[in-house]
Amino acid sequence: MLKVVRVLVVFSLLIFPAFITSEASQQDTPLMATVSVRSVFKITLQATMLDFGTVDPGTKSSEKTIGISCVTNNNNAWSVSVNAESPFSSGEYEIPISQLKWKAAATAGTGQVTDSGETSLTPENFYMAGMDEYITETPVQLAFTMFVDVPGAQPAGTYSTVVIVTMHEE
Repeated sequence: MLKVVRVLVVFSLLIFPAFITSEASQQDTPLMATVSVRSVFKITLQATMLDFGTVDPGTKSSEKTIGISCVTNNNNAWSVSVNAESPFSSGEYEIPISQLKWKAAATAGTGQVTDSGETSLTPENFYMAGMDEYITETPVQLAFTMFVDVPGAQPAGTYSTVVIVTMHEE
């Protein structure tokens, strides 16, 4: 009987120490995660051409309105300006670019709007973004209306020019 007890004691000493002292190991290893967010600075015009139709000398053309959408995530002050490359021209004849009039309104935006003006060859701001628009989660929407005030003695012809609408950071 004495032998049997010894075998049991030896057996239990071999099994239990491994079971009792076994602990889970843990080692933390940091993993760096990065993401780069692309800069967005974009203006979109609803139309790329305005046709004022046929107008009698000494009258105003019909008004044409285009939608303008502006988006940025640069967190900087920005504005929108308008200018023309040249006067309206038809062969040797010209209509002064100051005869191209404009009106602006913000349909979704909190910035400062210049209500109306005359187009010139140098850019003129018509919208200055509000501070809450330095990063736009939704686009700033502008309505930009133009018309031509045709001089009374203007020779017949089809006149054209290029109008430039620019979104720029201050």
